[in-house]
Amino acid sequence: MSKRASVEMSRSPDPIQFLNKMQRKEDQKEADEKFLDKVKISQILPLEKKPVVVINGDATLENCLKTMVENNLYSLPITANDQLIGHVDLKTIVHFLLNLFYETANIPKDASDKVEQLQKNKFTAEDVAQVTSKFNSKVVKELIVGPKIQRTETDELKLLIKDLSTHERVPIVDGTHKIIGVASQALIVSFLVKNLDKLGPRAFETIEELNIINSPVHTVLDETPVIISYAKMLDSNISALGIADEDQLMLGVISFKDIRGAFGNFSKLFQGTEDYINEIRQMDFRDMIPTVNIKVTASLAKAIAKLDACRIHRLFVYKEGDKPHHFSGILSLNNALSVFIR
Repeated sequence: MSKRASVEMSRSPDPIQFLNKMQRKEDQKEADEKFLDKVKISQILPLEKKPVVVINGDATLENCLKTMVENNLYSLPITANDQLIGHVDLKTIVHFLLNLFYETANIPKDASDKVEQLQKNKFTAEDVAQVTSKFNSKVVKELIVGPKIQRTETDELKLLIKDLSTHERVPIVDGTHKIIGVASQALIVSFLVKNLDKLGPRAFETIEELNIINSPVHTVLDETPVIISYAKMLDSNISALGIADEDQLMLGVISFKDIRGAFGNFSKLFQGTEDYINEIRQMDFRDMIPTVNIKVTASLAKAIAKLDACRIHRLFVYKEGDKPHHFSGILSLNNALSVFIR
């Protein structure tokens, strides 16, 4: 793939032609604005119940990451004696991994210039082996994220949407506290897309009018080592970074989920970020498109339909006057869902 490959704005995947046939915003006055107040979590869960992937609290972090990579998961419920005790996610795992590298380089974790020090440090193969050994032997339950959170099938969907504003996935349990499913933002967006005609006029307001765009777009240069890209994401408390060349042309995006590309070989974290991401794209067709974008004047309905159809977590937003492949902001699943709990 060419280094400058990107999806042209006029050629962005647009699998949502049906939206053009729907009534416009002014014709939606009769829609039930309280629709979501009546929806229970049971209505969004898949009819075919599949075994829920969990990890035992005594498992090693190596096995945990392997399970997440093999099942393409961002987070995992942690159990003990078949009971939920918490969860672990890839952001926490990457944070722990980066702390091991800081420790190996004798860089204080609270140093204001720790990212700059990390970039200057020359790690040897022995250093990487030492980090790998400590990482692989770590016990999962020691990395539990936040308080235990769960919902039941009879809870209101809006409560779940609020939970997912701070948690990537939420376990759904039955009356015996057995996990029967795991809900994600993507699952809710899929449900909303099937019910666009019930969401009322706000679904046809533009994403600019709704003020749900994160701006500006945080970027790293294409040759930035992956470990530094992750360090900057953690330092800025963001979930993804755009990858740009020296002219700020957007080439792609890196997120915490891309740590899968270094599983089993953490020396890959010292590759340039674009080369690293290109390797991952070859493993997963969904990543063959570096950036999927949308115009700032697009409706929320179009945005969530595109997020769902492309099975992605964020859209790059452009406006009239932006240079090709230069973007004004990012619209995430979290941004889109926030509209429905205001």
